[in-house]
Amino acid sequence: MPGFLISHVKLYDGTGAPPQTADVAVSNGVIAGITPGGAVSHSGLKEINGDGLCLAPGFIDVHGHSDSDILELPGADSKISQGITTEIAGNCGFSDFLERNDGGFESYAREVDAAKPAINLACLVGHNTLRTLVMGETARPAYPHEAEKMRRLAAEALARGAAGLSSGLWYSPGIFADQEEVCSLASALRGTGKVYATHLRSEGDTLIESIREACAIARAGSGLLQISHFKTWGSTNWGKLAGALSVIEEERKTGLRITLDRYPYLYAGTGLRMCLPAPWSAMTPERIHSLLQSEEDREKLAAELKKTGPSGCSWDRILLAGTDVPAHEKYLGKTILQSASAEGVDPAEFCVRLLADELNPFAMSGLLCGENLETILKQDSVMPGSDAGLASFQVKSAHPRKFGTMGRFFRMTAGLTSPEEAVRRMTSLAADVFHLKGRGRIAPGYIADLVLFDEQRFQAPEDYADPVRPVPGIEAVWVSGELAWTPGGGSVGRSGRFLRIPNRKE
Repeated sequence: MPGFLISHVKLYDGTGAPPQTADVAVSNGVIAGITPGGAVSHSGLKEINGDGLCLAPGFIDVHGHSDSDILELPGADSKISQGITTEIAGNCGFSDFLERNDGGFESYAREVDAAKPAINLACLVGHNTLRTLVMGETARPAYPHEAEKMRRLAAEALARGAAGLSSGLWYSPGIFADQEEVCSLASALRGTGKVYATHLRSEGDTLIESIREACAIARAGSGLLQISHFKTWGSTNWGKLAGALSVIEEERKTGLRITLDRYPYLYAGTGLRMCLPAPWSAMTPERIHSLLQSEEDREKLAAELKKTGPSGCSWDRILLAGTDVPAHEKYLGKTILQSASAEGVDPAEFCVRLLADELNPFAMSGLLCGENLETILKQDSVMPGSDAGLASFQVKSAHPRKFGTMGRFFRMTAGLTSPEEAVRRMTSLAADVFHLKGRGRIAPGYIADLVLFDEQRFQAPEDYADPVRPVPGIEAVWVSGELAWTPGGGSVGRSGRFLRIPNRKE
């Protein structure tokens, strides 16, 4: 692999140190040297003039879902274009590799490598997927022998290189698991040095209790807790943030290491079914879709929704953001209230119609608080997580976090703290938490995952109407020293790979 020199850049090395002007030499896919800008002649190396630009380690998305589509979209346009060079996938309790019947983890890792993705991918092992493999959709806590089988499967995946364990206790079937079941599973983490990453059982009404539950589960494992997309869900719960942060600090004093991630947007994104009242919200998409083929059940659910309204939100703050039904594409980017009014029906009836026509349309809900988002981003343990899979630039609609998380996280966090602190959270902190050896810093011997960007232009607006576009300001991205993205050339090289994370005795 030919070497090159990026000269006269404003260097953010990922450690949180103030930037310096420097030349960075790359050879054989690693950082070969760093010198003050213009101080040393690097004869024989192709020179890339970085004057007026910034250089940072490749950004790390610590909460992604690209394991489900990286084999179909190895170019990873929506991620590489915003400077993401590595993603931690398998979040919220769902692991694509566990669903495979042709060799599981090892087979999946080989397939990812064979696809030559643009980005690196590491995967957590997911409780929901494990539970489905062992118990199906059984709506009860696991019996001891079932919990032990899940634990053994998790331990095997961890030994083969899974990056940690994830849960999504807000989703089915995780919603049926009790704390004892998840603690039993988390015991597979003991002696691995790997995290327990969780989509809390509740981010709203029982947020505090859910944080304490997560801490108890982490304590049963490695003592390392990653709270996913940390937020206060619904306006009635916005006042709970101070208490939640206080509990986290209290639990840290007991010896737990707690880190968090967050996407920098005020609209959450998930399946439309999650706005339904109980018991519908605990059902699988398949069960809901099946029931709603009955006119009687459609009428029952619509009547219930008219009484309760959507869970934690209102119809004028829920937008349809993804659909597999061509006839529904005209509703994309519009609120349920807008589309229902255009069709001359009640919004509850319109919502039920969408769910009857399609398994689980993707929606965005305006449930989050701007002041709380800023408070969360000020915390020095908060990293960026897109909570998104992959997309090409040809998709008709998407949550803006899919394309813009890194630009918006950098702009907001840099303004609330400093640019070097924002870069630290996006790089070395994430690499340290997930044991991404040789990544997350610009230092001699480190892998040359790099982002060259214009600091003034690198930002992404909170645009829900037109989010499908590259983040401005990214000038070039390298993965393992190979050019992977330029604004004019798009995804130009694919040298990413599957990252197996070894267990660590700690």
